[in-house]
Amino acid sequence: MIRKVKNLKMRRKIKLGIACAPENDITKYYYIHGYNSTGAQTAQNIEKLGIEVEVLGWDSRADFETNYQNLLAQLPEKDDFKIIASSLGCYYARALAEKKYSELVLFNPCFDPQNYDFITERATYNYKFNPSITIAMSIFVSQSDEVLVDNVEKVKELFGGHCYIEVTNERHRITDFLKYKDTILKDSWL
Repeated sequence: MIRKVKNLKMRRKIKLGIACAPENDITKYYYIHGYNSTGAQTAQNIEKLGIEVEVLGWDSRADFETNYQNLLAQLPEKDDFKIIASSLGCYYARALAEKKYSELVLFNPCFDPQNYDFITERATYNYKFNPSITIAMSIFVSQSDEVLVDNVEKVKELFGGHCYIEVTNERHRITDFLKYKDTILKDSWL
């Protein structure tokens, strides 16, 4: 039954201009916000596309391990789900996907938080990503990011050849996700 549903999802055609997820899409979508954010505004912007998304919250003042364990506890044991994340939320999303597989759509990821002075608990971010673990992942990284400067090269160095990477000209905080809708709804990037 699940395989049949996945096959239907793979064959579906997403018509441009339809502002909702396909009716047979059983995927649950989660959003992990960036540093010093609640994720509420970004989740609303994603939901304008007709994609229902649940925000997975974390505390910017807490250490990495505490936040990681809390986020892990918020994810379902078994389910067809996808994580959308931005900025420092991408760090958590990738770490979570290495433990509990999920597809990822990442926007302007911060994979080196220990190098940014504004992150108060930066010393606790010492998780070592394993690029050899195959995760269906699309990364949109901006060459015009005003917060994470020179991020394109960092992302390509870490995950180039292991996932889909698209260089954009967005500001750090993305407000219009319409051009990313097809990628968010896509069944898999493998």
